[in-house]
Amino acid sequence: MQITGLRTEYRQDPVGIDELHPRFSWKLNSEKSNIYQTSYQILAYQDEALGSLLWDSGRIESEDSQRIRWNGPELKSGQRIYWQVRVEADSRPSCDLETAVSELAYFEMGLLAPSDWKASWIEPADQNDYQNFQPAPYLRKQFNVKKGLKKAQIYQTAHGLYEFWINGEAGTDEKFKPGFTSYHKRLQYQVYDITDLIKEGENTWAVALGDGWWRGSLGGMSRNNWGYRLQFIGQIILHYEDGTMEYICSDESFKTSYGGIRRCDLRAGEVYDSAMEPDGWKLPGYDDRTWENCFLVEDQNAGTAKLVASSSVPVLEQEKFAPEIFRDANDDLILDFRQNIAGYVRMTLRGCRKGQEIVLQHGEDLLGLIRAHKVIRQDLLDVPDALLDNLRVIGAAILPQQELKDIDGYISPFLDFFCEVFPDNLPVEMLTE
Repeated sequence: MQITGLRTEYRQDPVGIDELHPRFSWKLNSEKSNIYQTSYQILAYQDEALGSLLWDSGRIESEDSQRIRWNGPELKSGQRIYWQVRVEADSRPSCDLETAVSELAYFEMGLLAPSDWKASWIEPADQNDYQNFQPAPYLRKQFNVKKGLKKAQIYQTAHGLYEFWINGEAGTDEKFKPGFTSYHKRLQYQVYDITDLIKEGENTWAVALGDGWWRGSLGGMSRNNWGYRLQFIGQIILHYEDGTMEYICSDESFKTSYGGIRRCDLRAGEVYDSAMEPDGWKLPGYDDRTWENCFLVEDQNAGTAKLVASSSVPVLEQEKFAPEIFRDANDDLILDFRQNIAGYVRMTLRGCRKGQEIVLQHGEDLLGLIRAHKVIRQDLLDVPDALLDNLRVIGAAILPQQELKDIDGYISPFLDFFCEVFPDNLPVEMLTE
């Protein structure tokens, strides 16, 4: 008999939860039939070495193995708890008693009080054009790390969507952060362990913000439903081997500018101009002297009382699709994925000339896409709105007279607003989320 599927608050080894009495669950696997649990005992420790027992539930005669509440000492912000469960089980009708002890699992608390946030809400300047789509702000902060780093945690969220990098490396593969919410009531924040991304000496924390649901298009293309200025809050907590801690917080020292992402709307699509993308802005040593400093947010959105730990399952890439590729009567390229899916296109661009524009028009049916695609060719300056959800077919056109760096590589427009250019030669494919 084995104990598997250990979960805390329905997730495996969650980091950053704010439930003060988290719930534990597990499963039993056995080669025998008709086996059932007769008792359990939960043991919780302060460290992985099992040297300091925090809570012993005692032997509980029960078949329950789902949603067992923590009943130990009061949990604290940032505290990590290691736990395991001991189970006794019988098999019917023989009543052969078996005992098993699980492997260790853990959970880590988030920030349980508004005062635990040392960071401030910040925003870039020049976000006053609420009537038109605005470019995605880039933020960056350089900081130094002393010798003897033990652990580094990052806590962050945004009004809008955000992506982040540490020293040029993506901090997570999760999409659509921080997720949809009723911003006036609550806003989820995310917690990530970034220890492996941090190095001794100079480091760079880079962030890109997107419209998302905060100021992006919703429903019948209504926009700015919650606000028209993208804002960000985040803090890195550095834990050193000597027991000291250091905070790196969002404040006026963050530098900001704009780059290649000229529009990033969930419904109206993304416009990316590679000629405007600053090379190396996510890396240490980048010269950001021409960038401006961020401003502190001073409106009703500036507080931390409404920040809550994220409890939802993250959105991740799940599957790849290869399209059927053909050309229509106008000799435009059509990619048919033969089903409605939520995802984004990755494509290889070879031999492009400076000034070329590549347009992807998404649609749910083939004939409707071709009709809409003809409109694109007639008016290159006003790309029509494109539904990016439930997409089935893609129309692609290479159009002249637009500024574009020479590219012979791999460009991926992310559905959650971001795109990258990579020096790979990969086939056209669809990644769903």
